Amino acid sequence: MMNALSIDLEHWHSNEFIKNYLPADTEDQIIDSVSPLLSLLDKYDTCATFFVLGTVAESHPGLVREIHEMGHEIASHMYSHRMIHELDENEFADEIKKSINLLESITGEKPLGFRAPNFSIDNSSRWALKIIKEKRLSYDSSIFPVKTMLYGVPNAPSHPYKPSMDDLSMEDPAGELIEFPISVLRSIRNIPVGGGFYLRTLPFWFLKYAIGKINKKNPAMIYIHPWETYKKTPRIRAPLFSRFPHGEIVGISPAFSVKTLLGKAIVSMPFFEYGGPCVRKGFEGFIYAISKYYKDKVEDDGIDYVELRISPGEKNEDLMKNGFSRQLKAYGFHINVKDMDFEKDIWRGLYTKKSRVRNSVRKAKKKGVRVKEDDDMGAYYRLYLKTMSKLGTPPHPRELFDNINKHIAPYSRFTFAYLSKKPIAAMMSLCYNKRDLMVGLVSDPAYYDLHANDLLYNEQIEYATKNGFEVVDFGRTRPNSTYERYKRKWGAIQTEMYSYVYPKTAAERINPYKNYLRFSGLTKRIPWIFTKTRIGPHLAERFP
Repeated sequence: MMNALSIDLEHWHSNEFIKNYLPADTEDQIIDSVSPLLSLLDKYDTCATFFVLGTVAESHPGLVREIHEMGHEIASHMYSHRMIHELDENEFADEIKKSINLLESITGEKPLGFRAPNFSIDNSSRWALKIIKEKRLSYDSSIFPVKTMLYGVPNAPSHPYKPSMDDLSMEDPAGELIEFPISVLRSIRNIPVGGGFYLRTLPFWFLKYAIGKINKKNPAMIYIHPWETYKKTPRIRAPLFSRFPHGEIVGISPAFSVKTLLGKAIVSMPFFEYGGPCVRKGFEGFIYAISKYYKDKVEDDGIDYVELRISPGEKNEDLMKNGFSRQLKAYGFHINVKDMDFEKDIWRGLYTKKSRVRNSVRKAKKKGVRVKEDDDMGAYYRLYLKTMSKLGTPPHPRELFDNINKHIAPYSRFTFAYLSKKPIAAMMSLCYNKRDLMVGLVSDPAYYDLHANDLLYNEQIEYATKNGFEVVDFGRTRPNSTYERYKRKWGAIQTEMYSYVYPKTAAERINPYKNYLRFSGLTKRIPWIFTKTRIGPHLAERFP
């Protein structure tokens, strides 16, 4: 069986996993790293396909010409080493055109094949194959039948095939473009053995066994990079696992699988303000990989929709590129209190005369309302049920608040407003990362005229200012809500809070405020059904 050897001719510093740790000056080692490989290939009379990066061909045309004259195939590795999902269709078309023209001008022959940087053609970027075909290339070798955070079409065939332009894991006998996928050993899960990290790491006996097993039916497609075999490739001072495709954690995306009335869903931080993907600075592109993971869950695992709730003021184009629909979820409000003095900058500055904040706080104190930090969860939940009845919103079970108080006590704070010994309002806040998030203001409607809510807000802002916090966060507010005006009077800055939904067809269907308005009339008329039975918490669980 004849196997295929391919060499991705690119700079050593093109490696996706070290680019954030590179020194200011990077030495060009292309000729020194390729020469030993060419000698070895010549010694064993072996030909290979060199997928040449355009920037390398531009700086080393003589080397590319020499490789071609030695009988090796020259194919395109694009012009720059950018992943396909970072480009739109026009940008990709320009990149590949520039690469083809450059290689043809050097060798005198138009290249026949293409390989995307980091094997970054998958079902979310399958449009790239149409452009490759339009450029009259004969084959592609970008599909890796594994699933990683950067690339992969796990269900794709592991043998040469003609891919469907609608689903890269399917064959199209009438297709014009041939795909040469990177070799994997079929097992319970596909085991990558075709090159790169896997070829460097797996023991020789296993590679020999795997390729032998592949060769019983199909040829193997092997790839290497010249910098992998060159002894003088620079050693980069980087976290150990950043050198490996599955090692260093550069981001986290907290999410939960939830059964809703609208189907099975994955929701980032259900029942809460926000909490989408968090990615380390310099690795923002990995949000695309995170969104691809969720997208695969919908397409492969029977999940009806995914909703990612993003922090206030954030927008993410990578999610849009991966087919997510952006919808305005709510408005966020916050005050920047870093280095502020409460008396000077807040009480006499931010609280304007027009807002009447100072006046209402004084009235509350004059009427005998006092604020005290406490952990009486029974009192808090009773006030919470009264608030939910007023709003017409199904309540969460008490266990939610008990668990918040029990398990994240160092970061949660419960303050109560008392009239004599009677709790008439309360506030739950979460303190983290120099941010004081006020999320659970509850009160007894019978005492609204005592301005206890204003007293609690003021106490929380004063607490945050005097304890080194930088931001006081008022939480999210439903668009066109009366709470918008209430939060503005504190001098809070308004920001838009988006959620990203996949598939797009689910976005309108799961609009939370349409569902809220659908039920609120009923819950306001007969609140006891929802607040004094398990019906309310059961409904709340179905609307994350």
